[in-house]
Amino acid sequence: MGQKPVFISGNGSDLSNDEVLKGRAKRKFITQNMMLSLMDVAKEKGDNEKQKSYWNSYYCQNRVTSVDGRLYGNYCKNRFCTLCCSIRKAEIINKYYPVIEQWEQPYFVTLTVKACSATRLRVMVKKVMQGFQRIKDRHKKNYLRGKGIKLIGVKSLECNFNPTKKTYNPHLHLIVANKKMAEILIQDWLKLWTPKFAQRQAQDMREIFNAETG
Repeated sequence: MGQKPVFISGNGSDLSNDEVLKGRAKRKFITQNMMLSLMDVAKEKGDNEKQKSYWNSYYCQNRVTSVDGRLYGNYCKNRFCTLCCSIRKAEIINKYYPVIEQWEQPYFVTLTVKACSATRLRVMVKKVMQGFQRIKDRHKKNYLRGKGIKLIGVKSLECNFNPTKKTYNPHLHLIVANKKMAEILIQDWLKLWTPKFAQRQAQDMREIFNAETG
């Protein structure tokens, strides 16, 4: 009997691009270590459904197929999988790329706060989103009154897990139209949260030289 047919979908990864393959391997390593720690937390709470989801992410892309110089595999599509998150982020960027490429000086911005425990995570995520909305609303009002600039950008919420300390770090990633907007966001973010919850060195802004690849 012949081998079972293998069905592939998507664009796959270029096998000749060492940087892409190294990135995949790094994200896979991070995901597997993170899933093992998260499974310990789920076991302590007796959450069988979460354990199944974490195992699913642990084995994400464990089997891959190479066709015509490209690498393919099945994804778990869980939000806590770094492999799948990178793909989701790329899809979002591609969606807004026609707009972003028109900006003369786009900047990538990270707004973050102090890590918290699992019991505080839901509250902190809510506060992060509310805090950003306050900044956005204030600048919108000032702009309509002719007293400021209009903030333009794309935003995504992410959360890192520290398997050693068992802490969570909710944060925002943004792509804004220019350097001035990036500086305003970081300045207002630090003022809103105060040094107790947000430090300047933890925030980041960097120019995007290629809007398509970052």
